[in-house]
Formats: sequence, C-alpha cells, structure tokens
Amino acid sequence: MFDAVVVVVAVVIPAIAGCSDDPAVGRDLEGRDAGPGPCVDVTPVRLSDGPGPHVRPGLAYNDDVFGVAWSEGGDASGRIRFLAVTPEGLPAGPAVHLSDVGPAMSPRVAAAAPGDGFGVVWYAGGGHADDIFFARVSGAGRPLGAERGISEQAGWSYAASLAFVDDAFVAVWLDERRGGLQAFGRAIGTDGHPAGPIVQLTHDAERAARPAVVAGPKGDGSVLVWTRWPDGHDPILVSRLDETLSAGTPAIVADDDAPASHPAVLLVGGSQALVAWDDEPGGRVFVRVVDIGETIAPGPAARVVARGARAKQPTLAGGSATGGPVGLFWSDAEETSDGLRDLRFRLLETDGTPTGPTLTISPEPGDDLQAVAAWDGRGFGVTWFRSGPRSEAVYYAHVDPACGP
Repeated sequence: MFDAVVVVVAVVIPAIAGCSDDPAVGRDLEGRDAGPGPCVDVTPVRLSDGPGPHVRPGLAYNDDVFGVAWSEGGDASGRIRFLAVTPEGLPAGPAVHLSDVGPAMSPRVAAAAPGDGFGVVWYAGGGHADDIFFARVSGAGRPLGAERGISEQAGWSYAASLAFVDDAFVAVWLDERRGGLQAFGRAIGTDGHPAGPIVQLTHDAERAARPAVVAGPKGDGSVLVWTRWPDGHDPILVSRLDETLSAGTPAIVADDDAPASHPAVLLVGGSQALVAWDDEPGGRVFVRVVDIGETIAPGPAARVVARGARAKQPTLAGGSATGGPVGLFWSDAEETSDGLRDLRFRLLETDGTPTGPTLTISPEPGDDLQAVAAWDGRGFGVTWFRSGPRSEAVYYAHVDPACGP
C-alpha cells in the first residue's frame, strides 16, 4: 500500500550555523555589534522533487526530527508524501506516500508523545464526496499501518487540523453533514483507530471556516479557533474543548469591519493563548492574548504585529507547550515589489509585543505561501510552498532566535 521514494534534496544546500552578513537571508538587521539576535541559520532547502505541483505542507517536531507532509500533484490527482527532516534541513530517511485514496490534499501533522512519531490528517476523495483521512508515522518517517477514513461522511469534508492532546490525537475539520458547513472533531488513538464519536464543535448561524486546534494545558483539553464566512466581516472565535470534545461557550476575539481570516493559536502560558489572524485583503496581521480558563476572556485589544502590501497567512510556534520563545511567520509583499510574497519572521513576547527585527526567510522569486512552523528546542523549523512561473515546490528553513555576533 505504501511505496518509499528516495528524495534527493538538491537545488539548495543548507547553510548551517553562524549568521550571514547578507540581510536578504535574514541576518539580524541591527548588525553584529548589537549582540545576539534572530537569523536564518539554515537557508531555504527544497524538499519536494519531481513533476507536478507540491503544495500545502504540514509540519511538527518529534524524535529529533521534523515530520513534513505535503500534497504531491494537483487537485485532481494529489497524493500525500511524508519526509522526516533534521533541523539542518537534511532528509532523515526516504520519502513515503501515505495516501492511496485521492485526490488527497492539505495534510496537517502533529507530534505524538516523545519518541512515538507523528500523526497526519488530510482530506481526499474529490468533489463533494471527500473524507478526512488519518495515518500514523514513526519518528524515522515510516508508515505505521494504513490510512484510515475518520469522518464517515458522504458529503463534503475538508480543512482538517490536528493536535496531540494528553494521550490521543484530536482531529477537527469542516463538513456539511447537518446542512451548512460546521466544524466537527474526533479523538484518534495512538494506534491510528478512532477513540470516540464524531462531535459537532461549532453551531454558527453562518458557515464556519478555517478551524485550527492546539492542545491546552496538560490534562485540560484543547483550544479551537475558527472564523465565520461570509457575513461581511468574518469574526474570529475561540472555544475550549474538554476531554470529550464538548465545546464551551465561544468568545469573539476579532469582530471589526475588516474581514478576518487564517486564524492561528498557540499556548503561551498556563491558561493563556495567543491568537493571530490577518484582515484579508487589508495587509495586516494581528495577535491578541486570550485567557483560556473556565471562561474564555480575550485580553487587551488586538495588536498589529505585521503590516505590508499583502501581509497574510500567519502561523505561530514555540510558547509554553515547548518551552521556547514565540515566533510568528507570515507571507508578505513589499509595496514597491511585483506583488510576489516572501516569507517573513518576527519574535513576539508572550503578550504579543513584537521584539527584534523582521526577517525575510525566502528572498527568491515566487509566491511563498501557507507556512507552518515548530520549535525544536534550539530554533524554529518552518515549511511552506513556493508558487513560481513553472513549478510549485515545498521548502524548509530554520531560524535561530539568538544567533551570536
């Protein structure tokens, strides 16, 4: 069922350790005499190879490697490929295909317990007969059993997200089993089998969109963010999910005149999370602190942490769950450029205050889109796909938050 494909990671040789003097690769823009600061210590490495588009990657860190999954092929023929990658951007084994049912798209990866590899979730099927699939992968990048459909829905199911919560995976996705699109969830055991019923998580009058889930404080469930679409301004909402996936009363985190999109959430304290989003297509990225105790309570007003011609698609990594600092990645285009988006990075305090310079991760031509990042104990690994005139390929880079001068 699964076939291993050896991937030659060519095109770019990673620059490991140290800091470049070239600001185009993300050197601390304050200069070496300013002391330690963030830099890109592994410049972009192309992970995908071969014909056809390679898009929409997912990533997590475990077992001293990053697990990266992406869709290989277009919307009509996509398959899910998985590759274990070292922090230095080198393959830790051969790439494998996880999916037989297709077309398969938009994988998301979550790390299991230390030493126990990864879970991967995606949607596949085509048209309005999609199912959500799940697979387990070892820390060496080897499939652990077959892919398994988990949504049990004959209609449209897509936009999956995944977290590892205490001793099980929690998958969330959108589907239309009860009319309009809403978010649903299910617990998946470490053996890859469903560990509970499918639970409806949102009950919006409008359609729910773009759900994202992360583990909450240990032993205390998970946190879900999503947006409503389209009702003119598309608010961002957040809710707590208990161990049975029962959702608490949601709170509105963003509800202004600008359409809010691409929500991301990160645990940054025992009972606090950061929520990030963009105001599509307004060119701003916001963050807001949210108290995720028994009652969801958004903190001070949202803070603008990135502004540009097309600042969008934020992702957060680090935080208290990993013992690391908070890193924000997003895609942006300069006002004076040709409109193509580069991948950017900035460190944040746990209250969302930006600190240090903005780094450009990927100065090469092309649109750099849909980044996903994770903290590895030393820095941030990040993966994304670059859409160019002749190809769409998946890349990896690494950011050291405190490069020495």
